[in-house]
Amino acid sequence: MITARSKARNVVLALPIAIAIAMASGCGYQLRGAASLAPELGAMRVTGPGDIRTAVIRVLGGAGVPVEPAGGSGDDSAGDSAGTVLHLEDERLDRRVLSVDPDTVREREFELAYRVTFRVTDAQGEELVPKQTVSLLRDYVFDTRAVLAKDREQEVLHAELRRDAAARIVDRVAAMLRQ
Repeated sequence: MITARSKARNVVLALPIAIAIAMASGCGYQLRGAASLAPELGAMRVTGPGDIRTAVIRVLGGAGVPVEPAGGSGDDSAGDSAGTVLHLEDERLDRRVLSVDPDTVREREFELAYRVTFRVTDAQGEELVPKQTVSLLRDYVFDTRAVLAKDREQEVLHAELRRDAAARIVDRVAAMLRQ
């Protein structure tokens, strides 16, 4: 049964949400969509390590960019029909201890630092986007009572870092090529 009291409570709860939406739209905030790359670039070839390469290809596909396969190994020797080549280089994941448990003197908190370097060239090898690095950090708490779960958490964080880096790479490439 809906009472006048519950209606008033619903209005009180909805009011802050409506104000937040109005303020967000008033300041020009918009949800970020897929990066848009110039169609005259043609098909893009992505080279580099497999996991980050797969993540970047997925982001490019979501942005509607045709991606040409770069051979099975991700090397630069595949065909030259692609108008643009995105070279992914120097992918690294480092783990650093942030804190130690004072009672057990065991590591308790870690930081994952993910870094990947990339550059973009045209079909003739001319540099369109100079070498740049995307760096991301995530930290997590390690519980010695749940070792298997924490190992899985680190794998999930690594995959998340890779996806975030892929999105940032495509955003940067799109921004640099629009200039």
